[in-house]
Amino acid sequence: MVDDNLMVYVNETRLVGIMFCVYLAFSVVKNANDINVWYRSHYSVVKPTRVLGVKFLTLKLSPRLLLLMMASFALFLLAYAYSGNRLFGVSALVIYFLVFPSITNFHLIHAKSSNCPIVLSILLISSENHSALFYAQGLGTENETEWGIFFMRLFLGLAYLETGIAKLIASGWKWTKGKALQWYLLEHYLWGGFRFAVPLMQSHPIVLRILSTVTMLIQLSAPIIVLGTWIPAIPIVHGMFAFGFHVSTQIFMGIYFLPFFGPALVSSMLSYPVARIMEYCLDAGLVMGNTETIASGIAHSSAWQICFMAMIPAFQLLCSLTCRVRFPFVLYRLFSLDHSHRKDYGVLLLEFENAAGDVAPWRPLTYYDVRNLSYETVCDESIETGDLSLEDRRRLTKLSPEFDEVFKTRIWKIMEKEEGDRLSSTRCIRVILRYANWDGEIPIGCDDYLVARIHMKNGKPGDIELVERSFVGSRLFPSPFRLGDWQLSSNC
Repeated sequence: MVDDNLMVYVNETRLVGIMFCVYLAFSVVKNANDINVWYRSHYSVVKPTRVLGVKFLTLKLSPRLLLLMMASFALFLLAYAYSGNRLFGVSALVIYFLVFPSITNFHLIHAKSSNCPIVLSILLISSENHSALFYAQGLGTENETEWGIFFMRLFLGLAYLETGIAKLIASGWKWTKGKALQWYLLEHYLWGGFRFAVPLMQSHPIVLRILSTVTMLIQLSAPIIVLGTWIPAIPIVHGMFAFGFHVSTQIFMGIYFLPFFGPALVSSMLSYPVARIMEYCLDAGLVMGNTETIASGIAHSSAWQICFMAMIPAFQLLCSLTCRVRFPFVLYRLFSLDHSHRKDYGVLLLEFENAAGDVAPWRPLTYYDVRNLSYETVCDESIETGDLSLEDRRRLTKLSPEFDEVFKTRIWKIMEKEEGDRLSSTRCIRVILRYANWDGEIPIGCDDYLVARIHMKNGKPGDIELVERSFVGSRLFPSPFRLGDWQLSSNC
């Protein structure tokens, strides 16, 4: 029995650790098949990501072994959530760094999963996370700061803040006018065909302006969630807006943040209300708790633990200021550029043409873009060339002189493994340019123009033939085969 002068409380840091690990384990299990399908076709052609900027001993896993290690990762997370034993948490962290560097190019992973080992490290250092879930404390006793939650929220706040500041640096406050958001909706619609984006693109400008402004405010105000220890409503309200933002990007643009960025966000947002509900149920007798599991208090992090936890968001801040990617400390600078003035912006796609003349689009799981031929992570503050940064120019590379070699040695291997037997009847592969028609400021549709044919010889890609300018139309490709700043090489 608990003394009448004592009140039973929920250890929020421990609750956050449980919610985070269970959510992450569920995401891994749910998406394991898609990750495995992608890995089967990419592991031989995609280089693993370096950990902390150094060459890391990455395992060359077979697809079956990858599934086994992902299952082990999920089981260790669940065991850590249940027992609070650091051994399980450290095991999960080690498996993460053995598996995830090889699959960071998967569209569900990317930088979205890089917060997982960071948050897990904070939880491993924190003493609060390794104390009992329920503890008794005298009425009116002041609670000490739970540093594990504090530094986890600080890291999340810095990640969002960096994204907002990148928008201000690259585009200024004009990003909130809505045209930049309209342009990104258009780009993703051209590539992925997300039909729900069309009515939003064509909505009244004030709607896009409101959504853009709310997005900017969510990102710039994110650091205030660290005050959640003293003002619990702040992380709840901000978390609801951030969660809604990620749901909307998933629906309208096909960007999935919630599977691997969601565990930290959701556990930070829901820890306080869930803890209060659990306390109310215990106090009202709706749930009969085992008094043996109620501790007399919780252990609080010592000074050295606080210093180690503080070093984690501090290193993230250092990487941001120095513009260096040191996985899992990545740069969060998404969708910062405003290209709404580029009316003829296009997206390159690949299509198959079989013996019967049927054409089918290639939709790889990674949304692999044939423009990404020489992409390297470059800071937005790189040397500007015209109205496009160096990063943007590399990302938007079209049929460069290296395209022939890149296609045969990289893209074709991926396509061949993903498509399997269906490619046996393929007669040629067509590279098409999809671009939008514009009516004033509103995109009203898209047209496809053939850019090149890749002829097949005995089931292997042969010569690449560029389409004549007269076929494509001079408005799109003024001589010599140019669209804006993109060069179509004539010697592909």
